[in-house]
Amino acid sequence: MQKPARKRFSIFSLALFALFLTSCSDLSEDLMRAATRGETATVQALLAKGADPNTRGLKDVTPLMMAAFGGHTEMVDTLVAGGADINAQDENGSTALMLAAYGGHVEIVDILVAEGADINARTKRGVTALKAAVVKRHPEVASLLRHAGAEE
Repeated sequence: MQKPARKRFSIFSLALFALFLTSCSDLSEDLMRAATRGETATVQALLAKGADPNTRGLKDVTPLMMAAFGGHTEMVDTLVAGGADINAQDENGSTALMLAAYGGHVEIVDILVAEGADINARTKRGVTALKAAVVKRHPEVASLLRHAGAEE
């Protein structure tokens, strides 16, 4: 009676797997860096290579959050089209919408609201996007959010 063939991992297979894991990590880091800087063409190329648009950085922030906070409108469009979770929350409960509202980025707030962002999401301290806009004195953002039905 023959023994069943055992699958063995060669050193080559393990090296390829390690390289794959390393490249995924590098893709994520590169994606976060490019999103923060507003480098849309780089982000498009990274997404095409398989970078995860929902990767998490320090304090659980996502590339979309960084782009929204930085006011990078085209980047926000690119990440949303690439499958970014618009309602993802960081470790404090902040969302991309809240960060865009905090920064007074009207066009980005408009995009995120149109894409179905939760306009009444709250941080762990109970802050909403509308409250962030009001506190930071961004009346146009506050008006847009009120019109969309946001609560303070």
